[in-house]
Amino acid sequence: MSSQRRRFGLVLPMILIGGGILLLLGNLGVIDVPSWSTLLRFWPVLLIAMGVDLVFGRSSVAGVFSGVLAIALLVVLGLVGFRLFAPASWQTRQETVSVALEGAILAEINATCDGCELDISDQAAGGDLISGRIEVPQLSTLRQSIAQQADVRSVELESRLVRWLPWRLDSSDIARWELALSPAPRLDLSATSRGDLAAHLSDLQIRSANLTSTDGDVRLEVAETDRAEYSVSCDDLIVILPEGLSLRIESGLSASLVTGEGLLQSGSRIASSSSAASDAQAALVVREAHTVTVLLEARSDDLLTPSEAP
Repeated sequence: MSSQRRRFGLVLPMILIGGGILLLLGNLGVIDVPSWSTLLRFWPVLLIAMGVDLVFGRSSVAGVFSGVLAIALLVVLGLVGFRLFAPASWQTRQETVSVALEGAILAEINATCDGCELDISDQAAGGDLISGRIEVPQLSTLRQSIAQQADVRSVELESRLVRWLPWRLDSSDIARWELALSPAPRLDLSATSRGDLAAHLSDLQIRSANLTSTDGDVRLEVAETDRAEYSVSCDDLIVILPEGLSLRIESGLSASLVTGEGLLQSGSRIASSSSAASDAQAALVVREAHTVTVLLEARSDDLLTPSEAP
């Protein structure tokens, strides 16, 4: 019996033990379990392990190889444990961002934040187009690129999680971006985050803003700029509309629309009573949202959360 057990080595037992531990954590709700379709993509691993056992199962090489696989599996389980139980301060790193304005009249900004929340404001330091603080997971890459053509300054900021497993270990957002933009140039803004996205754009010269939250809500403070165009995709959307500006909402979805006190709705147009006859108008395209709540800036202290909206 003992010789029969030794014939199979440690490869298959360690795979079974490791797989069982991961599935147990999934059943307990500690990690997100991948779908069976995702797991089936890795079925050739079983053939490789069985082949290794058949070729090296009775030699000393098998022992070495099995030991290497066992250590590798322990490392993976150790990384899983670190990701699940280590303090958030150990799992993130902080970096500062400072991009000079350089006299740009038009700025094109693209910010992509994978695995974190994103907060954009209109209070950049003097002489900066972008300033702020970025907190990103340790297992991530951060890329920054800047291009200048005549009076147009293009900036791209991107962080990507390094996913060493075919599924993420939890659904919490452990990192945060805080970016401040300059009100001097006209702005074409594109921002994407996995968590909640807050865009305080009231004092900026927005031409267009494309905001996407793949797993969270968006809070948008509309700029006072006339003829600005906004495009949003998120779970729930809260829009803060300034006095003197009306908003035309376009949506092919069945999102629930809630308007706050002091706002009038006429078809797809929403405005305050004092600006109903004004031609100043911005456009909002809702690509995806469950609930759209529009509030007047002067009454934004009475902000409804999506869960409280009727």
